[in-house]
Amino acid sequence: MDSLIALSSRRFTAGVSPQLGGALAWFGLANDSGLDFVRPASARAWGEHNVRLTSSYPLVPYSNRIGDGRFRFEGVDYSLRPNATISPHPLHGVGWLRAWAVTSVAPESVSLTLTHDSSGRGDPEWPWSFAATQTIALDAAGLHLTLTVTNEDSRPMPAGIGMHPFFPKSPRMELQFEAAAVWLNDARMLPKERARVPPEWHFAIRQPVGDLTVDNCFAGWSRSTLLYWPERGWGLRLEASEAFGHLVVFTSPSRDSIAIEPVSHANNAVNLATSRSDTGLAILAPGAVLSGTLTMTPFPLEKTDGA
Repeated sequence: MDSLIALSSRRFTAGVSPQLGGALAWFGLANDSGLDFVRPASARAWGEHNVRLTSSYPLVPYSNRIGDGRFRFEGVDYSLRPNATISPHPLHGVGWLRAWAVTSVAPESVSLTLTHDSSGRGDPEWPWSFAATQTIALDAAGLHLTLTVTNEDSRPMPAGIGMHPFFPKSPRMELQFEAAAVWLNDARMLPKERARVPPEWHFAIRQPVGDLTVDNCFAGWSRSTLLYWPERGWGLRLEASEAFGHLVVFTSPSRDSIAIEPVSHANNAVNLATSRSDTGLAILAPGAVLSGTLTMTPFPLEKTDGA
């Protein structure tokens, strides 16, 4: 089993796996091991060394898909190789696929670092050198996840960051957030147009998610999301810092979890940005930094199922 670092505060507990993609393994109440606010990592996650079965993992130096792994930046053509069996397109960067180094540990927090030393413009994983840091910390309110990427190359670098948390679905689970638009996908799961949010994805008023089918990126969201589990008597507020201007939502009726991912840019942004200015893609000069924080704050609800 990959080594785990257990964090604890007076109210909460969390686990972190530096070796398995710097992933979050659980987050719940300190006095109730049966109540999880994120989907707890399964035994298969450790047996298969599969970060996609953990609670959350970092997305760096880009989020989601890059179409066919090909893009043009500042007059140069680049090609990346696929990095996941679930997609023909390179997915989520390199941070989730590597071990992170532990730089500091305290009872309520841990800091991790990852360095990518690029082999140059032909590097099939990422053609720029960068350094990334993560801080995972508990306090009296909840859990704070901070992710930072620094361009350590001599050339400007297109960049993005994101968090990929999964949340357990219950029969009456509801979701609420506001968004100005949504990117609609083509048959290859690449965005084809930015459109008004359709009625079935209008979550300004809390909506059930049990029958929801969605794998799309929302734009212009309020950077605040509410999750409700009425039969469990708890809710969870997600608050993201300014860097996370987009939100990916991923689930289907057959899944027992829902992914709600604050990210800095639209899917395939490095290609969309050649003709659009609203993708959120960051261009980092040498030494420049992109950083964002996601806070998860649990709150009690009045139970409505008679339990």
